[in-house]
Amino acid sequence: MNAWLKKTLSAALAAACCLNVSGKETVIDLNGKIRPETDITEFISGLLENIPKNGVTVIFPQGRFFLSPDFAGGKYLAITNHDNGYKNIAFDLDGFTGLEIKGNGTEFIFEGFILPFHVSRSADVCFSGFSIDWKYPLYIQGEIVGSSEKNGYYDVRFEKEGYDWKLDRNGKICFPSDRPYSSVGESLIFDKALNAPVFGAQKFDVHRKGVDVRTEKRENGIIRIHESLKACPPKGSIINFKGPNGENRYSPAFHVTGSRDIHFDGIVIRHAPGMGILCEKTENVSLDNVKVTVPEGSGRTVSTTADATHFCNCKGSVTMNNCLFENMLDDGTNVHGTYVEVTEIRNGNTVRVKLRHPQQAGFEFAEKGDEIYFLSAPVAERNLTGKAASVREINEIYSDITFEHPVPSGLKPGDVLENKTWNTSLFCIRNSVIQNNRARNIVIKAPGKVILSGNRLSSMMSSILIRNEMSFWYESGAVEDVLIENNTFRDCVTGCSKAGVIMIVPRTGAPFTEAVHDRNIRIVGNVFNTFDNIIVQAENVDGLVIKGNRYTRSNTYPAFNKDEKAIQTTGCTDVEIRDNNF
Repeated sequence: MNAWLKKTLSAALAAACCLNVSGKETVIDLNGKIRPETDITEFISGLLENIPKNGVTVIFPQGRFFLSPDFAGGKYLAITNHDNGYKNIAFDLDGFTGLEIKGNGTEFIFEGFILPFHVSRSADVCFSGFSIDWKYPLYIQGEIVGSSEKNGYYDVRFEKEGYDWKLDRNGKICFPSDRPYSSVGESLIFDKALNAPVFGAQKFDVHRKGVDVRTEKRENGIIRIHESLKACPPKGSIINFKGPNGENRYSPAFHVTGSRDIHFDGIVIRHAPGMGILCEKTENVSLDNVKVTVPEGSGRTVSTTADATHFCNCKGSVTMNNCLFENMLDDGTNVHGTYVEVTEIRNGNTVRVKLRHPQQAGFEFAEKGDEIYFLSAPVAERNLTGKAASVREINEIYSDITFEHPVPSGLKPGDVLENKTWNTSLFCIRNSVIQNNRARNIVIKAPGKVILSGNRLSSMMSSILIRNEMSFWYESGAVEDVLIENNTFRDCVTGCSKAGVIMIVPRTGAPFTEAVHDRNIRIVGNVFNTFDNIIVQAENVDGLVIKGNRYTRSNTYPAFNKDEKAIQTTGCTDVEIRDNNF
């Protein structure tokens, strides 16, 4: 640590001692003790190593402060729905109680591969009053200036100011060495005027693997990209590339795990190489006035390269009020549990289980004392439970779970387990705006009470997706109590798929032939102002109410599913549809 950092750290700790309040709370005010426009990575590491673990408020001054991976500590982390590996961490918050990180319009600017905030084994932690961005976003973008479907190419003028990319000796577009992606990877096309995915975005190949791609340097800084596409992006649109699948989810801006009572207030996330806020195995999380959005006037199309927020096997309450999530490359939010597959019945009380999706690797599915559902094919009913007596992790994929009592006699390989203990009792989003992002606004897989009220939503795919998933992602959580009320849906499903604005469709996989029923879903008093016909698609719902909703055609775009009915139900029981003006 250099002399200036040592001096400022000593001053900060001395100030902390002077500001002890009744022996219960330590306040560290860093105003005048750190200089704006400097790299404070080492200073933060030293500060966190020396402050008390209980009852601490750290106050940052106004200004921009830089943090880089070069001098950040780190550790190997398995981060659900991201790419596991060794992560450089700026704020490593482990084992804190009663901690507040408070800014005054403070801007934290990160560089390269770095995890800004990692919170583990902590309680009563509050973040407020600061923003997160990157010096150079971990994607590149450019404007489409021409194309030829017949000849299989499109021309791009890539932006350089505020971005970091280069051409290698063979003329291939690549990221700099601190981002060792194997190719430019996945892309999405944005409407320049709307700063939202272009109409019909799903007909473009947005999941490029970068395998059969050839680049050609043209005049005036234009690069011609030769590849086979379903359709060429329109002239004047904006294309961005974020690296290939399996490499482009380094970390969220905030990773919270094994903690409780976490609060975000007035936080702004302008970019992250993954999700914005990711909480797993955490109890009670609240977000107030949180924004995930691009910097105003920057010309950037993308905020986070994955979901704005994501909650995996959290319990207690998860609430969001007056938030803004926009320009993400995945969902606005996703709340779910996790299925593991039974691979072997070891003995009467013990089963071996497997995490099925690669980005679940290393996830702690269960611990001693958890109540677990046994779901047996072919019909997955939540009618049998057991309590875990012990869990032995074999590696990141396999574990052995021993139960207090014998497992059901019919349990067999191919069946799945779901953690009943670690699920939200309340998931609530109120008075928030989610828009201009790839994929869905809200994904719900939560068996507790769900309230979605007073929100303004606009989506590329279905705005609200309720999907218990027993294949691919293996995200559990057939819903049991959902209220969708007084929301305004504007121009949804702009990607032009055959999907409803609200889509309630479980996804089963062999050997299951029928998923757990979703139950008690009420869609009441909403306004649907959109261009297409399908409003609600529902399958396998027991107790569905659709009433008092209003539909007006926006005529912003041509109807894509013009011969489809507004409400489509399949295999549903106890359905009430009335007083709508569809």
